[in-house]
Formats: sequence, C-alpha cells, structure tokens
Amino acid sequence: MPRKRRSFSATVKSKVALDAIKGLKTVAEIAKLHQVHTSQVVLWKRQVLEGVESVFDGPTDRKVKAADQPQTAELYEQIGKLNMQLEWIKKSGRERSLRNASGSIGNTRSLAFVSSVGCSV
Repeated sequence: MPRKRRSFSATVKSKVALDAIKGLKTVAEIAKLHQVHTSQVVLWKRQVLEGVESVFDGPTDRKVKAADQPQTAELYEQIGKLNMQLEWIKKSGRERSLRNASGSIGNTRSLAFVSSVGCSV
C-alpha cells in the first residue's frame, strides 16, 4: 500500500527555516528534531531567503509589479483574434490565388488560339 505524502503547514516550514537560518544547529540536527528530511530543511531555508525581499516591498511596489504583467485572459483573447484573422487571410489568399491561376490559364489558351490562327496580338 503506497504511503501518503506528508504536507506541512506554513508555520512548521517557517520554524524549520528560521532554525536553519539561525545556524545554531546543523541541518541534520534540525531535520531530526522536526522529523523532516535534510533536503526539505535546505529547500525551505532557500525559499525564505529568496522571498525575504518581498516582506519589505511596500504595497505600491506590489501594485507596480502587478500592473507590469499583462493579464493572461486578455492575452489569450488577443491570440484567439489573431489566429482567426490569420485563418481568414490564408483562406482568402487561397481563393484569390485559385482565381488568378484559373484566369491565367484561360489567357494562355486564348493566346495560343490567337497565335495558331495567325493573328497578331
């Protein structure tokens, strides 16, 4: 029977990460104390250290970052419109090229007929 994965709350992760950041104990000791794997301790420590800058970002900084990123729904809508336009252009281009091809065949036939009769064009 497969083992179910353990999930840890944010408070447990933060306690483990802060213990690791303090450096009073080794990673192995912290892992044994909290009954987690050493790689988890290192991972949570790295996540805390990478995310510490966001703690000091003001609300205006967060709004600016959110405003810089276009909304995905708008982008998907624009992609859909562009795909439809591209298909329409391809379709109309094929029809136009077929009309031109059939017209040019007719012109060469009429030229061949005129030249076979002996008339000058």
